[in-house]
Amino acid sequence: MTEIADAIPLFPASTRVLVPEWTVIGPYTAGPVDLDSLTDLIAADPQRAMPEVYRAHGPEGRWDPRATYREGGTRIRPGTVRAEGAHVDLATVLGRDSDKMAYAICGVYAPTARTAYCNIAANDCADILVNGVPMMGNRVCMLTRGSEYARLRLDAGWNTVVVRTANYGANWWFDFALYDPTGELRGAPVPARN
Repeated sequence: MTEIADAIPLFPASTRVLVPEWTVIGPYTAGPVDLDSLTDLIAADPQRAMPEVYRAHGPEGRWDPRATYREGGTRIRPGTVRAEGAHVDLATVLGRDSDKMAYAICGVYAPTARTAYCNIAANDCADILVNGVPMMGNRVCMLTRGSEYARLRLDAGWNTVVVRTANYGANWWFDFALYDPTGELRGAPVPARN
């Protein structure tokens, strides 16, 4: 039986920075994936296991409030979802359909360029991009592996943080918390202009 584990805390809870609201763009087609037979492949090479999730749809880069997003002939309008602490329930705005993916976007302000850390968990899987650059290499966090830490390279000023997430049935959520011992980082539903 697969066990779900939580990452060992690396930072005091007092340094946690939460984003109260996220901009959501989706859903897009993720393509069918058999999680039972592909779990090892998703862990080893998610781009090969889930090619539709990694196809560019537009929200991967820096936030552009004038951008238009489409899935086939359908226009996708950004929406918002409020977080409950670190928990972001995408099913409340996107539904629970299988084989879907979406982008959850927030802005993170840093007064100077730096490396920050976040803790992320997802049902079913997710990765993180900052200003269009993948932060987790060729890996995703997955429900079956529990939460994990990721290193985020932040520029000075506002940064676009994107959680690219896929749902393969039933619940659809992610947990996201930044850690900032300096107390200087702040989050917003969208990045402000620098």
